[in-house]
Amino acid sequence: MKDNETIENLMNEFCHDRTSGSLNLLEKALTILIKICENGINTDEMVRAMLSLMRKCHGDMSIITNAAAEAEELIRRFEDNDYPEKLIEYAKGEMERITKSFQATGDAVASIIKREIRAGTISRSQTVLRVLASLHEKGLLKNVVISESRPMREGVKMALEMWENGISVTIVADAAMDAMLENVDLCIIGADSVDESGNVRNKIGSRSLALSCRNRKIPFVVVCQQGKVTNSLPGSREQHDRNELVYEDLPENIEVSNFYFENVERDLIDFIVIGDRIVGKGETL
Repeated sequence: MKDNETIENLMNEFCHDRTSGSLNLLEKALTILIKICENGINTDEMVRAMLSLMRKCHGDMSIITNAAAEAEELIRRFEDNDYPEKLIEYAKGEMERITKSFQATGDAVASIIKREIRAGTISRSQTVLRVLASLHEKGLLKNVVISESRPMREGVKMALEMWENGISVTIVADAAMDAMLENVDLCIIGADSVDESGNVRNKIGSRSLALSCRNRKIPFVVVCQQGKVTNSLPGSREQHDRNELVYEDLPENIEVSNFYFENVERDLIDFIVIGDRIVGKGETL
């Protein structure tokens, strides 16, 4: 029972994680699925519960829902032939594929810039982190400006991860990001979802950053994995806990709107880099 309790705790942490990027969350989900299958206790019940959590808790992230759909299809195909072994194989293969894709994306972005730059970004993304680390290793990155990324301040966590990779980084308030673009050559963000037309869904603040880049004629680049491409982007704005946004005790009739994600139109994006593939303006995915 102890192993089951540990897995249930991991599932609960996964569901309530509001600061990790989508690839971090996917790796956590795949790791949990592996642990469930290796544990062998109530496997089918727990696997299905985990797949349900992937949709319920992080439904805005297409790479999470796509992985859940692929796992469900695998279960359907191999249910009579002991699917847990196949699910472990699938999960490990996905994690290996993601790792290999990071280097390809870093090389692709390097081919766009070709010289040392000052970069800007927001929020927390493993793909962005790996790309910036790759540019740093190639001598193509002078420094990075990142916004704190309220309400959960993922940008602060991302800044620490960049610093641990030897990258010079400056944290600014979200509202100061436009002013800091005076010292930035290129902005790069991740994506939680990309539709087939190239519109992007990402952390709140992404569209404002894209508009600022357009006004200042600064290239705006989106990097992501192929698994994040989806037919259409969610249109609704899921509301989260008001206390994440305001700390004071306010009357309940003062409305607080706290949503994490927004859409960025394709015409605001100069390049979308999916794995090693560079998609410029006017090009289709």
